[in-house]
Amino acid sequence: MKTTLVATRAFLLIAITLVLASLATQGIKFFTGHGSLMGITRLLNLNAEVNVPTFYSVVLLLTCSGLLGLIAYLKRAQRAPYTLHWQILSAGFLLMAADEFMSFHEIFTSITHRQLHLENSIWLKYSWVIPGLLVIAFIGISYIRFLQHLSRTHRIRFLLAGGIYCTAIIGLEILGGRYAALHGVENFGYSLLTTLEEGLEMLGLILFINALLHYIAEQYPNIRIRP
Repeated sequence: MKTTLVATRAFLLIAITLVLASLATQGIKFFTGHGSLMGITRLLNLNAEVNVPTFYSVVLLLTCSGLLGLIAYLKRAQRAPYTLHWQILSAGFLLMAADEFMSFHEIFTSITHRQLHLENSIWLKYSWVIPGLLVIAFIGISYIRFLQHLSRTHRIRFLLAGGIYCTAIIGLEILGGRYAALHGVENFGYSLLTTLEEGLEMLGLILFINALLHYIAEQYPNIRIRP
């Protein structure tokens, strides 16, 4: 339990630092006109690609995938039920890590815009959320029995982490798209929305890592994961 607490606090501290750094540099950019700051603004912007926050999000996703893979391995050795569910989750988070770095999901925006004629939509500027919602709904339905077999405490932890993460990537993405359609993206208001979105994504992942560490500590007390 001590390892879980230390790891969770460390992950949270880094996330908070990145959020505050992003807000500070974006504030300087829009309120003082010093937009470049020798490249630091882009390097710390939570809504930019291939920078420090992106790398950290990839680390969080890979940590989730690794812990899920460990659980899947242990479940398989025990021939326990729902081993495949753990394996699929591990692979899914690995795919999400690749998407976080390469932004594959943006391809779906151009596809859905073209197929559903959403080019001028205010609410669905980032229309990749449509297939995203379908995937989340499918996973939610497929994992009902999996969640039911967990203890109440673990189920609540998993659902809380997943709820926060999905609210960020879908709900705040829709709000951010609407704001961008009405006011553009080069303003502090949009930066606030995207920073909130990315910050909640990190929080959801950290809570999930915390939940997985608690699960491992309870189910496999002989295993020690050192920070």
